[in-house]
Amino acid sequence: MAIRLRRQVMILFAIIICMCFVMLLTRDSKSCSTDRSELRKFEVDTFKIPGNTWGQREDDHTSEIVLKRAKTTVNSKTSTKFVPPICRPRTKLALVKTHKTGGTTTMQILHRLAYLKNLSLVLPTVTHPGRMNTFYPHKLTPDRYLPPLQGHQYDMLTYHTIYDREKYIKLVGQEASFITILREPLSHLKSQFNFYNFVQRFNISGKEPFDKFLEDIEMYDKSKPSHLGSRSPMSYDLGMPRDIIVDITQHSYQRIHGQPLNTTTVRYIQDFLKKLSKEMDLVMIMEYFDESLVMLKRLMCWELKDILYYKALSFEYATKEKQVPPTLVENHRKWDTVDYHLYEHFVKIFKQKKKDIGLDFTREVENFQKINMAVRIHCSETASEGKEDLIIQETKWNKAFVVTQEFCTIMKYGQLCYMTLLMDRNHRYRNPKVKNKKLSSAHLYAPQYCNLCSRISTDCTMGEYVTHILHENYVNRYDSSFSRNRHTVDGQNQEDFHV
Repeated sequence: MAIRLRRQVMILFAIIICMCFVMLLTRDSKSCSTDRSELRKFEVDTFKIPGNTWGQREDDHTSEIVLKRAKTTVNSKTSTKFVPPICRPRTKLALVKTHKTGGTTTMQILHRLAYLKNLSLVLPTVTHPGRMNTFYPHKLTPDRYLPPLQGHQYDMLTYHTIYDREKYIKLVGQEASFITILREPLSHLKSQFNFYNFVQRFNISGKEPFDKFLEDIEMYDKSKPSHLGSRSPMSYDLGMPRDIIVDITQHSYQRIHGQPLNTTTVRYIQDFLKKLSKEMDLVMIMEYFDESLVMLKRLMCWELKDILYYKALSFEYATKEKQVPPTLVENHRKWDTVDYHLYEHFVKIFKQKKKDIGLDFTREVENFQKINMAVRIHCSETASEGKEDLIIQETKWNKAFVVTQEFCTIMKYGQLCYMTLLMDRNHRYRNPKVKNKKLSSAHLYAPQYCNLCSRISTDCTMGEYVTHILHENYVNRYDSSFSRNRHTVDGQNQEDFHV
């Protein structure tokens, strides 16, 4: 009897234990299910992709709310928090724009900065299609540029003109930073050869026209030094006089292999390099373009978003990757001698700057390249309704920010579109009576919206122009037919809309 009772107690105890175990499993299952749900929500809300550097929006919250949440997520993880620089952003800048060196891409970055921050650029008075070169070579005169938006000086000078420091300073002031950009001379010649059609310009016939040109450059290029010629064109843009370039080229090209330059030529070149080294705050190098932009960002105390870019006037052509025989390279070096000295001098300085800054600079460049590529991919995708914004997360070198469709459009404005919109803004600023007229939706290209309407319709797409109208607040993007001011026929107003 006692044994039977003991068995029943043991069976009952086992049943109780099993029930408890089942209940525990059920509770844990619910808990795990909740955890997975929360994890999915967390992943959606923080827009994570491999690398944890950027991602796309997955819900319909506003960009501002999403950005705040993204910041919180980054700060709650191991990602490095943004370290603001100990400086104040500067906007006074002179770009000494050289031809076929990446100068247009650099100019487009400055165009966007001036456009978004309402800065005053030195802009031409004329509106014809060739106005991009209005100030070139020696035409930076008051009758050719519009007055500044306010005051007596401009914020930026970005267009082609021969470098004359005194003229530059009169326009942008002593406190402006001066920058320029150079390109490896043989690569530069290849670009010129294609863009300016040297085959036709110098009447080069037969196969391998590039090699034929290098075999006897003096026979083909009898023109004076200019951006359209091959005699040290970068040095010409940077202010070396034509007659000096002609003398140096003639002496250098007649040398036999291994013969050094004479002392007079060396002195001319050294004095030229010393002058530029003293006057330029940054000489960018096309072959190190991303590194150059990060240096520009540091120089001007800008944000990473300020230096995002698309390549402008970049082309594919047969001679681009062409391998040139060493004898022809040496021939070109003797002919284009000032530009070779110029480039090698400033590449050496640039590399030393990189070395002095150290590993942090290299990592900042890598971070910039990653983000710039993400933005370019995002902004290059075919536009569609409801396209999500791009969230750029915070890193040590940048604040978190949102790339909207509007920013994508502004980032891709063409160079003539930028110039025309900036010119139009200048006209409207100096003619406030037109600007303050009541706006009408009847005609987009009307005085209520633009002064240079005809030029804008030619230089900008409709999408670019509509983005511009919204950006300038000529139209309220939040204006809606759902308004609390609507009322019934007997005058009864709608209830106010409350959040």
